[in-house]
Amino acid sequence: MEALRHLAADASLDATERLLTAERQIKDYVVRARANPIEQRRMLQELDIEVAVEMLGASVNANDFWTAVREFIAQLLNQLRNQD
Repeated sequence: MEALRHLAADASLDATERLLTAERQIKDYVVRARANPIEQRRMLQELDIEVAVEMLGASVNANDFWTAVREFIAQLLNQLRNQD
């Protein structure tokens, strides 16, 4: 989560770069659960909650980033549901 906060605040990267980096970091984070889709879902759901809380105090520019991160998390969760 700390890496995502850093990306949200990093004005030196353009929005696309920040989001692509965030997506890679999220995927790397989920890989820790190995092939266990239940654990992956739990991790993503917890991360989504943390991101939602982070959005409450975010600036308008950062809010766009957090919204895109939540959309990406939702995509991953949907993919996991479709694997069942």
